[in-house]
Amino acid sequence: MMKSIYDYLQEEINGLEGCFDKFILYIPDFFTLLCDLLRQNIDSEDRRIINSALAYFVVPNDRIYEEIYGPMGYVDDVYVCTFVLKKIQEKYGYEFLEQLWDHDEQIDQVLDYSYNKSLQLLGNQDLIKEILKYSGLD
Repeated sequence: MMKSIYDYLQEEINGLEGCFDKFILYIPDFFTLLCDLLRQNIDSEDRRIINSALAYFVVPNDRIYEEIYGPMGYVDDVYVCTFVLKKIQEKYGYEFLEQLWDHDEQIDQVLDYSYNKSLQLLGNQDLIKEILKYSGLD
């Protein structure tokens, strides 16, 4: 039986070693939230950007390689997810996301922290533009 992408991401995150910020641990949860959003009544443009973020998880050789950079290789993945989730939040509100978020921590705090931290770690505007272009979100 083939593993789901969520299971794969969860195993990857559980297997991470070394020092890294906790926002990296939310990757499987962001993936699930994006998938759950596709089951909601949203417009086609929102579906397109959500699918772009989901595709970024599975495309080989994204902008920062996990195989080379370890946990820090997920910073671009987190950035793409939170970039899209913030767009959805701006349009539909945090309450819309909160209904689908199955955690004790508040989605607004997790989303804001993860977005800001990934943006800070990426730092370079050219890299950020490259990531958005690569994901089709530019």
